[in-house]
Amino acid sequence: LHNTFPLKYLGWLTPEEVFMNSYNVVESSTKLEDEGEDMELLELLHEVTAARYSQDINELTEMFLGKRILVKKYINDSKLDLIFDGPYEVKKITFNTLWYLKPGKHRLSRIHIKQAKIIRDGFEVSKRERK
Repeated sequence: LHNTFPLKYLGWLTPEEVFMNSYNVVESSTKLEDEGEDMELLELLHEVTAARYSQDINELTEMFLGKRILVKKYINDSKLDLIFDGPYEVKKITFNTLWYLKPGKHRLSRIHIKQAKIIRDGFEVSKRERK
């Protein structure tokens, strides 16, 4: 975690660090079809991380559209199954771990990204809807 850089409210690995760690990801899945899809994925990522949309979307857009690594890694190849439905506040996402804060607690809890689920408007989003 000492290698992360602050992006206001998120503790992200730099795109280069993520790229170096994503050796097991199929290269063909790194390309997204169009920028419209990119923006939709970025908006979903903002919901996941509870970042302030108005302040951070431009920085995230530049970072993700430049490298497309995190968007692909956590959303496009369905490794991001993780919005919590409840009072959990997501604090940061590292390579394969989601860090969140439980109500009334001071220490962060963690969950592997594959173990969580996407919840939208109180309902789980199916894999079909995600694509």
